[in-house]
Amino acid sequence: MEIFPYDKVDVEKCLELLSKPKNGSNKPFIQRYEVEGCKYIQIVNWDKHQKPHSTEKESEIPPGPPLKGMEKGTIKGMESVQQGTPELSNAQVTVKEQLKDIIKEIIEDLNLVLGTDYKINSKATKELIMARLNEKYTLDDFKTVHRKMLRSWGTDEKMVKYLRPITLYGTKFESYLNQKTLTTKLTPEGIKAYLIGQEWLKNE
Repeated sequence: MEIFPYDKVDVEKCLELLSKPKNGSNKPFIQRYEVEGCKYIQIVNWDKHQKPHSTEKESEIPPGPPLKGMEKGTIKGMESVQQGTPELSNAQVTVKEQLKDIIKEIIEDLNLVLGTDYKINSKATKELIMARLNEKYTLDDFKTVHRKMLRSWGTDEKMVKYLRPITLYGTKFESYLNQKTLTTKLTPEGIKAYLIGQEWLKNE
C-alpha cells in the first residue's frame, strides 16, 4: 500500500502497461483474456519458470488463447500463412489444408476415445490445438494424451469433468503426455467397454 496507495493508483493503466511487449521482447508480461464472459490475467512465462508438484491440483481456470505473433512455424512452410494474408501460394494453401485435416483428426479421435461430440469448427478448441502444434507436438502426441488421461481420470468422479479440450490441450499438455501409466493398451473394445460402464454408473 505504500508503493501503490489505494486512492492514487490507476490499476487499469498498470495492467495495460504490463500487457505490452517491452525491451525488444515479442511477449508481454501478462496476457488479459476473456472466456464465456469471465475475465482472466495470465503471467505469460509462468510455466517456463515454475516446477509444479506432481500432486498439484488441476486448475479450473481456462488457459488463454495463443498470443498474436506466436502462431507461426507450426509446419515447415507455414511461417508466412497468417490470418489476413491477401494471397496464398499453392504450397501455402496445401499446408493450410493439411493443418485443417490434422485438427479434424485430433478432435475426431478425442470424441472416439471419450464418447463425446466436440465440434470440429470450435474456434476455442482449434486455437488450443494450434498452440500445441506450434510447440512441435504431433497428431500421435494428442492421441496419446487422450488415452492416458482417460485411464487416469476416467473413473475418478472429481477429475472426469476435466476430460475436455480446454484442459487437455492447455499449458499442461506436456505433463499429460509424459504422465506414467499402466503399460496395457486401450483398445477400441476397451474404450467401448469403459463408456458402457460409465453410462451404467450414471444411470445407477
